[in-house]
Amino acid sequence: MAVEIKGKLRGRIGNVVYRVVNGKQFAQSLPSRKRKKRKATMHNRHFAKASTFGSCVYGPIKRFGLNAVDYSFYHKLVSIGKKQIFNEHALLEHEKYHDWNLIPDTDYLEINPKSDVNRYFGVLPNLIVDNNEIVVQVEAIKFGNYKKLALKDANNFQICISLVHYTFDEVYAGTYLYKSDVFTTFKGSDGIEFRIDLDTLEPPVKNMLIIVCYGLFFSPTNEIPHYLNTKDFNPIGVLGMYYKKQE
Repeated sequence: MAVEIKGKLRGRIGNVVYRVVNGKQFAQSLPSRKRKKRKATMHNRHFAKASTFGSCVYGPIKRFGLNAVDYSFYHKLVSIGKKQIFNEHALLEHEKYHDWNLIPDTDYLEINPKSDVNRYFGVLPNLIVDNNEIVVQVEAIKFGNYKKLALKDANNFQICISLVHYTFDEVYAGTYLYKSDVFTTFKGSDGIEFRIDLDTLEPPVKNMLIIVCYGLFFSPTNEIPHYLNTKDFNPIGVLGMYYKKQE
């Protein structure tokens, strides 16, 4: 409530506060609490969606990484969710996502700081997503001196690709696994190519979000899957996350 003193108002009327400073009358609007609350609510909603996204896709990637995944990778996924997927700028509404396109800052992510993927792959696999087909090209792998060091107990290895499909239903992320033949670490492997037709998957993958993971899995014998991978020796990572709008 405002009162008039010597012809000047002092106090509040509605959302306006009247005051007198050095004999001059001033009127000031009250701060809008609703605006701040709405902004905070939107931020919380985006964070909740990003956390759910991180939880849904972290599980399948962790299993693909033989559970030898640093927990900081989960925080990285949530950060990607907040910055690139769930935000007020509606990044995924961009017209380029009428077809599969890479989500920014999601290519070549390591699942833990000690993955050391470059050491073992030499040249990282090349990922192409086009016309609802995924192509992963892996160049020849030769271990050389690493066979005498980190690989001294590993006589065989496989190259594997995992596809994670997230449909934003906040409950489930589908997974598909692809494996190469078994190679010896002594001879290494020639260049190979994985081709995945998304239309032939069960169920078919037409849109939404896909995560393509890759890795080397080592074994002391040819009895795969008796793997030697650990957090200190686990060259596995994410090639990229792609999104396509629902038609």
